[in-house]
Amino acid sequence: MTVLTDLLNDQLRLEQREIAQGGDMWSNPYAVVTNIDRSAIFRTRAALARWRGQSGDPRGAVALLSDLLNEQLRVLRPNHPDLATTQQALTYWQEQSRGRGWLRGR
Repeated sequence: MTVLTDLLNDQLRLEQREIAQGGDMWSNPYAVVTNIDRSAIFRTRAALARWRGQSGDPRGAVALLSDLLNEQLRVLRPNHPDLATTQQALTYWQEQSRGRGWLRGR
């Protein structure tokens, strides 16, 4: 998880530098808000959520995936395949959380 967190920080830093320079590092035909393809960043965030869940923190995975899905809904077109993938992962970790009772009483 430390490696993924470091990778995500590097990706975000590079993205911010590219935006500040007005460039278009990657193009994404599904993008709505920006020309920058955030697919790599989204994949890193999804992997981080998966490892959080697998390390015994499904509630943390749910939080990370919920944030990711909200951002994807904001910047991607509704037919983008990553939306379905994130929703499936979110549903899985929500079920894992409920199975252990961690979300009860919320």
